[in-house]
Amino acid sequence: MICDLYDDRVRRLMQPPWAASLQLLTEMHRHGVRPEVETCNFLIRACRETSSWEEALRVLRGMPLWLVEPNSATYAGAIAVCNDCQEWRQSLHLFVEMTREGLRPDDETCSSMMSAYLDAGHWSMALKLMADSLHCGLAPDPEVFKNTVVAVAGQGHWG
Repeated sequence: MICDLYDDRVRRLMQPPWAASLQLLTEMHRHGVRPEVETCNFLIRACRETSSWEEALRVLRGMPLWLVEPNSATYAGAIAVCNDCQEWRQSLHLFVEMTREGLRPDDETCSSMMSAYLDAGHWSMALKLMADSLHCGLAPDPEVFKNTVVAVAGQGHWG
């Protein structure tokens, strides 16, 4: 019995940092405690630091169960994790879901999505998003802007 207690503690110490937090969110829900959206966003950012895109999506998908409504920062974090892990299909899906929910992407999210589109070979989507971003007053990252222009020019669809 005491050995089991120590085994449990050792297992917890060996877990990635976000794992204990995710377990705590589940326990909070079980006890009727509702987390704040900022708590979920923090956990998604922690998943990014450990390249744990599946866990970030688990947090995002768990939010409705915890009666927490995702916001733009929630989706931006999840999109960034997926992009960092080369999961551009997930990023595209999340971006569509975000806009369908009526949430407005910020500069970072648009830049991240343009990179995902370019990585997926969808230069025309990257170009459209760049134009839409500029029209809405957002300023994509200059490096992403340059990469989009170069990708379009390289496809021979310029001018």
